[in-house]
Amino acid sequence: MSEQGPKYGAAAALTLAAASLLSAVPARAKGSIDATALREFGGRYAADCADPGSTQLRVEADALFVEQAGQRMTGRNPVSAYRHFGTGVPPKNFQVALTGEVRVGPKLIFRVYADAAGPYIELGGDARVTAALTPALTTPRYRRCEPRVIAPSGAVPEMSVLIGDPAFKRAYLRAIGAKASKRWLVRLDGPAAPTRAQRFDGTPYVVVAICKAHDCYDHSAVFLYSAAQQRVFGLIQQRGVTTLAGAPDPALASQLNWLWRKEWRQP
Repeated sequence: MSEQGPKYGAAAALTLAAASLLSAVPARAKGSIDATALREFGGRYAADCADPGSTQLRVEADALFVEQAGQRMTGRNPVSAYRHFGTGVPPKNFQVALTGEVRVGPKLIFRVYADAAGPYIELGGDARVTAALTPALTTPRYRRCEPRVIAPSGAVPEMSVLIGDPAFKRAYLRAIGAKASKRWLVRLDGPAAPTRAQRFDGTPYVVVAICKAHDCYDHSAVFLYSAAQQRVFGLIQQRGVTTLAGAPDPALASQLNWLWRKEWRQP
């Protein structure tokens, strides 16, 4: 099969609803994948990351998820096992097997590999689980689409971490729109204040304040990034012209104006 994997539609959807291994809204698991495996391999995977209808896998601290066509299989109480769960010697590039409990008894297995293109998952499990998934879902390689930004508990991602995070970059470019033609904005490589956490109306954000090198007074901006919402809101000032990015509501726009003045106009 190709590295991208085929595109699977509703016809290839999970098939175990009648066997009670699926649920539309599963409870969260109480178990936890070890920190090393989560840091290296956590995130969202897909047979084709460019196709929103493609089967999605997610590796989270407390659960493994297989999602397609509105259905979800959940592996609860996940554990990391640094063995292949297969016959013979582990294949080249094998990294770790992540296993979770599906309902009571059956095991869902994400076999994680890594090559020059990054990590990918081969999907499997015990007989009941693989029968539910069908060969259409266990055949492709699922490539990681967007790694999670995993910082120490309570820590705020630094600018360099945000810039390297595809989820942030996608939300940021969507927010600034046509302003992406401005090099200092698209590259985010000018002078910047340390990132910090701040809440507005109960929503946690990462505050990013940056300006154009050698011209901070006339070219500066502040942005608020919500990882949970995958949204960026901002205020960009260029030679006295102010532009709001990401369509913030009036209350948030007021907060952005206050942040900008605090960062770039207070002595």
